[in-house]
Amino acid sequence: MDPNKREIERLAQIVDQINALEAEFEKLSDDALRAKTDEFRAYIRTAVEGIEDEKERYQAEQTALNEICHKPLPPCARLPSAPLVCAITMCS
Repeated sequence: MDPNKREIERLAQIVDQINALEAEFEKLSDDALRAKTDEFRAYIRTAVEGIEDEKERYQAEQTALNEICHKPLPPCARLPSAPLVCAITMCS
């Protein structure tokens, strides 16, 4: 199987999960979405507070994101620049 096709299929599953949540998030006002984002950021900030080691900090961040979502994060959340954005779109 073409590796690009395999990757597209893998990512398509994540897209389907995100799209399934669209109606739920459309109901929220802009203020409610901002409040949810602030809540996630505060939770993560507290979880990594005082951790200097980059790897330990990353692990603590991932654990906090898993706790926020109450489920394992999708692969997109494992990218260094994407955890918060992905958590916001994947958590219900």
